[in-house]
Amino acid sequence: MRRISRNVGTPVRAFIYAVLIHVIFGALLGVSLMIQPRAVTPAPARPVQAKAIDLAAIEREKRRLEEERKKAAAEK
Repeated sequence: MRRISRNVGTPVRAFIYAVLIHVIFGALLGVSLMIQPRAVTPAPARPVQAKAIDLAAIEREKRRLEEERKKAAAEK
């Protein structure tokens, strides 16, 4: 005996669903394009008290201290 499959859906119903989905997405796109994002203004920044560091001066000071330490060790 041959089994008869049930009719899952008609092409007309599929067409209606496709049109409905496209209308919904079109409406969502239209609404999203109408909404303008608010411009965020940054808060005024407070100035920071900072000092510039000269790495070459730090290296010179390290070398000078090392030489003083060597001189002190040599004198003992």
